[in-house]
Amino acid sequence: MIGNDFESLILEKLAEGSLSLDDKMFLLDLLKQRKDFRRYNKQDYFKAYEFQKKFYSAGNTHRFRFLCAANR
Repeated sequence: MIGNDFESLILEKLAEGSLSLDDKMFLLDLLKQRKDFRRYNKQDYFKAYEFQKKFYSAGNTHRFRFLCAANR
């Protein structure tokens, strides 16, 4: 299962009302799968800041680029 398939399946199960133990275990397994999917597919969820978008797009027209950044 990929991305939004997890959310739709989880919401479907939760909308059913009272959940059996099997349903709860199934949801727990889905949540673990979603966590692993997001962990190993971080690029799918990456949102670049505006300065990063400019930096990446500059590669189309400039051979060399320089980015000076700090965390403080």
